[in-house]
Amino acid sequence: MRSLVEGEVSTEQLVFELTEDKKFVELVLSLSASAPSLASILSAFNESEFSACLFREDLVNQSLAEFKAKKDLAPNATDVMRYRVADRKSATLHLEVSSDRLNASLVITSAFGGNNPNEKVILAYLKKQGIKEGIQLKEIKDYCAQASEMTPGAQITIVAAKGRAAKKGIPCEFKWTVTPFQDRELKPVQREDGTTDMYDLGEIETVSPGDVVMERIPARKSDDGVNVYGEPIFSIAPPNIAFSTAEGVEVSPDNPNLLIATRSGVPMRARNVIRVDDILVLDTVDLTTGHIEFDGTVMIKGAVRDGLKVNVTGDIHVRDLVESAELIAGGNILVKQGILGRKVESEDVRQHDSSFTAIVEAQGDIEASYLQYVSIKAGGKITVKDQLLNCLVHDCEELIVGGPTKRKAKLVGGHYSVRRSVGVGILGSDSYVTAEIELGKDVARLKSEIEEIKNTLLEKQDSLARCTVQLEKFEAKGDQNKVDHFTKTIARIREEAQNYKLQYETLSQEYKDLVLQVSLSVYGECYPGIQVRFGKFNATLQEYSKACRFKFTKMGLKKAPIKGA
Repeated sequence: MRSLVEGEVSTEQLVFELTEDKKFVELVLSLSASAPSLASILSAFNESEFSACLFREDLVNQSLAEFKAKKDLAPNATDVMRYRVADRKSATLHLEVSSDRLNASLVITSAFGGNNPNEKVILAYLKKQGIKEGIQLKEIKDYCAQASEMTPGAQITIVAAKGRAAKKGIPCEFKWTVTPFQDRELKPVQREDGTTDMYDLGEIETVSPGDVVMERIPARKSDDGVNVYGEPIFSIAPPNIAFSTAEGVEVSPDNPNLLIATRSGVPMRARNVIRVDDILVLDTVDLTTGHIEFDGTVMIKGAVRDGLKVNVTGDIHVRDLVESAELIAGGNILVKQGILGRKVESEDVRQHDSSFTAIVEAQGDIEASYLQYVSIKAGGKITVKDQLLNCLVHDCEELIVGGPTKRKAKLVGGHYSVRRSVGVGILGSDSYVTAEIELGKDVARLKSEIEEIKNTLLEKQDSLARCTVQLEKFEAKGDQNKVDHFTKTIARIREEAQNYKLQYETLSQEYKDLVLQVSLSVYGECYPGIQVRFGKFNATLQEYSKACRFKFTKMGLKKAPIKGA
């Protein structure tokens, strides 16, 4: 314990009392006593019943100076002096409400010797602040349980109330009221004698002008919400999406939620809408029909024979085999069986379409059970059910041979140029037949376009800087004509630069999306000897693998197992 200096007051002699209004703590000193030190006052205060109050060192120093001055003026005085040395403060409450009014937090600064709020006080405060909805009683009770143990002046934030956000409105929905040709049930017809005709799969549904082909269920709002002030938050129905435009249909003039046929024909699924096609139905395409050129969709019940051509603006559907023929479609091509071509003598299978006697091109998707020695182009995806052998794919969005559920489907030999991804059951063969797969065909084009736009944008920015210098020069000279000229020029260049910036950002995002989507997935077996290209990267698969996925990274081709395969 520190020894007292002669004349110094001991801590036991220091008396602290609460003011009548109970807001402050005072030190009681007699002028007959010696002046205590700041340290002794603080020590005595910390041992007193008022130690939890807020000690005011600034006031203590001021009081000591005043006390000493009085003693100097009246050395023999015995008056009792009272000096404010601490504040007794109750806890303070501060409400913070989020900008959306869905959350209210209470910032509580604990008391200095005063009272911490209980549950009743907090609830009354919230009510006074207008908080009505979603009071978090558990949070409040948990705070009250620990309030007495908190350090004086400590600050804690609790969630006092939570509102309920309005649920997002329900988007409009589209419902087909007829069965599209592609989705009809392929059920063999029973003959009158009781036998089944496996080649006759029933009538095709047709529509007439005015028939409803699609219905739009309007968007509607969902559950409303409420904020912490008890004010309603109304759910908003999203805007209705318009029917996509398609040939042979129009929005009903009597009901904007109905799509009706404008001509007789066959309903065909086209992405998220139905179109009505004039359709040509043929038993076979052979020498008796000659080449077929048709504005619409053609359905061929039988085969397309060697040397024939079918060129249509719509879809081509072939129920049987396509031999060494040519199919050209503005829509999709669906061959229930397969397409068999022959290879024309050539050193390089990629040399020209004439390397194969079978040519298939579609602006949409192509689907067949098997393909062999076929030259193929597709604007959409190519789906092969069983085998893809020694074919030349010039272009397609996606190539699927079998897939996760058909791991025995094979891709053997040939060259395949694909914009996005390839998924195949078995890639290659145990005889190590070489196949070439080019992924991300659009990568080089996109990079070139991005670089060109980037350079143009830099030129615009440079021009903008030069024009700005000129504008400032003519402003200084007071040449208003030149000022007007360069002001307009700068505005035009800024607008052009902004357009190029938007193009740059759009193409850059498209490039990033493409890189993420590009992959080669093998769900069954992968044999060595397959060449894989992506942009400047070129790799040859060197080992046998099972159920794996290949993706290109900055370091080259990376392989990873397919989980669950």
